[in-house]
Amino acid sequence: MPIITVQILEGYSDEEKSRLGCALTEATRAIIPAPLDAVTVIVDEMHMSNYMRGGVKRKGAPALKDAKIVVSEFIDAIVRHDLADARTFLADGFEIILPGGQHVVSTEELDENFFLHFLSIINVESRIEAFGPLVFYSGTILSNALEGGNPSGVRYIDRYELEQGRIKHCEILEN
Repeated sequence: MPIITVQILEGYSDEEKSRLGCALTEATRAIIPAPLDAVTVIVDEMHMSNYMRGGVKRKGAPALKDAKIVVSEFIDAIVRHDLADARTFLADGFEIILPGGQHVVSTEELDENFFLHFLSIINVESRIEAFGPLVFYSGTILSNALEGGNPSGVRYIDRYELEQGRIKHCEILEN
């Protein structure tokens, strides 16, 4: 079945190479109907002294942080009401769509309903999954964390899109 060979400059961690291999495997399986264990990925690392572009030796670009970690750290900053930290996770032109369709395009516009959503989901059964630059944070609110907050038993899905390692778009859905 498919064998993919990728050449990269040395310096990436085993975890970063593993993420690359998983992403290449999933991208391949999106087109070729191969079983997971039939896709082979070979990572060929080159020493930086063996690579030049335009007659100049180059370094590899730093790997982007795992998308799930970016979203988890963003949520943590919001829960702490640390908007300065939260802004560091946002791409230029980011947008958040709140339940009911309210569009928010800057952290200054975030209102108390936005914070209540995140403060209410502190005590939840939750799950976070990433599919390339898409991250889904979902769960069920187990108890009302705040007076007037979300009632228990509400299911939610937060969908995040990342661009170059930063959050470009977020949609918060509640059921």
